[in-house]
Amino acid sequence: MGSNKLSICILMAFLLFTVPAMGADYREALRSETVIFDNGGGPVANPENWNPYVKDRRLDQGFHQAVMEPLFILNYETGSIIPWLAESYEADKSGKQWTINLRQGIKWSDGENMNADDLVFTINLLKNNPQLLYAGEIIRWVKSVTKIDELTVRFDLTEANPRFILDHFSVKIWGRINILPEHIWQDKDPLVFNNYDSEKGWPVFTGPYKVADISQIRFVYTRDDNWWGANVGFKPLPNPKKLVWVALGGKETRIAAMAIDELDSLLDISVEEFLSLQEINPRISAYHKKLPYSWPDPCVRNIEINNSAPPWNDKDMRWALNFAIDREEVVSLAYQGSTIPAKHFFPAYSILNGYVEILKNAGLYNKYPLLTFDPVRSREIFKSKGYILNRKTGYFEKAGQELSLHIQTPEPLIEKQLLAQVVVKQLQQVGINATWGNVPYASFWEKFFSGDYQARVGWQACGSVNEPWSSLNSFNIRWYKPIGEQISSADANGWRWKNQAYSNLVDQIGKLPMNDSGIPALIVQAMDLWLDELPIIPVAQAKKIVPFNHTYWTNWPSADNPYIQPTSWWQSSHVIIHNIKPSGAKLNNEFRLLDEKISINTALVSPFIYVDKGELKGQSTKVVQTLLKRLEVKSKINIYPWARAYHLALKQKNTLIYLIERLPENEQLFKWVGTITPIDTHVYRLKTRSDIQINKLEDLKSYKVGVVRKSGAHRYLKMRGIKTLEDVVSIGQNIKKLAAGRIDVLIAAKSSFISQVESLGLSAQDFSEAYPVTELSIDGYLAFSKNTSEAIVNHFRMALARLKASGEWDKINASIEVH
Repeated sequence: MGSNKLSICILMAFLLFTVPAMGADYREALRSETVIFDNGGGPVANPENWNPYVKDRRLDQGFHQAVMEPLFILNYETGSIIPWLAESYEADKSGKQWTINLRQGIKWSDGENMNADDLVFTINLLKNNPQLLYAGEIIRWVKSVTKIDELTVRFDLTEANPRFILDHFSVKIWGRINILPEHIWQDKDPLVFNNYDSEKGWPVFTGPYKVADISQIRFVYTRDDNWWGANVGFKPLPNPKKLVWVALGGKETRIAAMAIDELDSLLDISVEEFLSLQEINPRISAYHKKLPYSWPDPCVRNIEINNSAPPWNDKDMRWALNFAIDREEVVSLAYQGSTIPAKHFFPAYSILNGYVEILKNAGLYNKYPLLTFDPVRSREIFKSKGYILNRKTGYFEKAGQELSLHIQTPEPLIEKQLLAQVVVKQLQQVGINATWGNVPYASFWEKFFSGDYQARVGWQACGSVNEPWSSLNSFNIRWYKPIGEQISSADANGWRWKNQAYSNLVDQIGKLPMNDSGIPALIVQAMDLWLDELPIIPVAQAKKIVPFNHTYWTNWPSADNPYIQPTSWWQSSHVIIHNIKPSGAKLNNEFRLLDEKISINTALVSPFIYVDKGELKGQSTKVVQTLLKRLEVKSKINIYPWARAYHLALKQKNTLIYLIERLPENEQLFKWVGTITPIDTHVYRLKTRSDIQINKLEDLKSYKVGVVRKSGAHRYLKMRGIKTLEDVVSIGQNIKKLAAGRIDVLIAAKSSFISQVESLGLSAQDFSEAYPVTELSIDGYLAFSKNTSEAIVNHFRMALARLKASGEWDKINASIEVH
């Protein structure tokens, strides 16, 4: 018997030391063990897409910050390249052959070894599938890739490239090419494989965190205590047991969340907003303790022009736009003086400033007065092109067509919207019917990749940080695609500019070693051609006020502690996550509404807001009711026709309204609480009306368009110059008119349209979606009247922030029955 006990003890000891420990489940980790990041890119349209190489994927929801590790990371502060999954790299004398040496002991999160086979597989996957992201650059540069041994891979290039590792495998800006596990991807179609299966533990990558929970707005990751890096002594396990990325919606909700310690990292806010936030919560810091507070982002803010779309395919017309823009006013109004005008698409970093100075000394800024604000010259150019000013409208016209320019901005990124607001007013003052509009983040990129835009506030010329070639190459004609065809990546000439002479010079620069003495002269020649045609308009140097919260976590990067750039949305965030330390704080921020009466107004829009057996229900209503309960507000929700509800919210004190779209023309009319419901808006027609063809919003001018009176669609389409609008009180009335042939099309949210069609006893099969209106497919808001006290508004913002950050918002939406 004693022998048996001894045998059992020996067996248990053997298992203890040979079987890997099961990872702890940190899904219920304490707030003090959790880091919550702001997902400033907004909701993720398809949260089950974990394929890093398809165009509709997202990475900034924690995918490339927590799960997917890079080979190398460029440290801006030291100028050095940090080896991560790779241990080292080397090139031969010709610059045509490069070798990457991987670290020993790397394991995928499912326990399989990561080795040279995986890297070779990934590169060949990209070479063989040109539709994938980054495939274009790999096809361009990599002739072949060869496994030398288990940890060594050789790249034979098509020609010498001294920047090969820096540009393609180092996290310089955002992220770079990442390795895929061959044992999972080898039998999958990379164009459609979404790489997600929670039961199988997918996605499988090498990072110290695994995916625990997902939704469109909230992503939760738990620490993998069997992470390879800790096991081989590369780095200790990071301190946080749980990481959360959450898309809280409008800037007001995001700021409120940090004020009550429901965010540890905030993407970007204005100087005024930062100072107000710091006054509420003194534990908040920015990169600099004093003005400008911001960190200099490498991506200059530009007005990016589609060079294939008339009339702006004419270089003289683009210069007319440039002369109409007062950059000093943009910096003052949109940035509150926290940045400087842009002289170039290069960031104002010391090395690149040297090249801009060379251009200045060569006389290019005298020849091409980029920074000159001259509205008179703009008008003269328009007149020289045959445009005549309509004194009544104040806009130029030609052949009966008004001179117009529509600027797209990404919905969640407020900074770009502020820039657009200022520039649009400036363009209107010189006779352009300029407008701007938000589009959902995913659509913003889809339209750029396909060329479906006139102009946009963009930053895609960035790429150069410590040398000039990368940004110059983004304008290369080799990346050109006609409108309608997909570009290969975000930095592959999405402006559709064609200049062979410029491209030849850039190709020459690309073959030279960095800092070669021959580069300056070539840059002067190339920029002479670029400035002459001005494919995009650099407006302002980028700034990022990226607040960090020291309540629960310390050792965030700053100007006083510059161990890495403070970009929590880039893949270099791995360095931050491995460096932050717990503060030891345990706080409990509770709040209650001040004792003030409020009015609540809405209109029936099923399935968001509807009445069932005398009870007010719906997706939006449930969120509002939850907030009211949390804040102990007893006010009744009043139901009116939308025009009436809107009018009362404009006029009455302390009035809450939902579901309202936040658009350029009503931005200043309300105090915005935050987003509560996603909206997907379309143009609808009868299926029998195949003669109705709508390929762009302006095509609506040829049809009778049904809208709900004073709705977001009504106001927005009027702003865009659509005059053929027929407004009624409700969407139901419009559907009846459409069915009877009294209007040609109507505008409606998809779920609302389907619900209303069914309630009217009609068949959804009799109607067709004619066009997706992306600029109205934005989240619906909760807002207060302008004369509501800040105390009331802030309490609602904080309550909504907590609802979303905690995951309760997801639970509410999951529990709603479709009406």
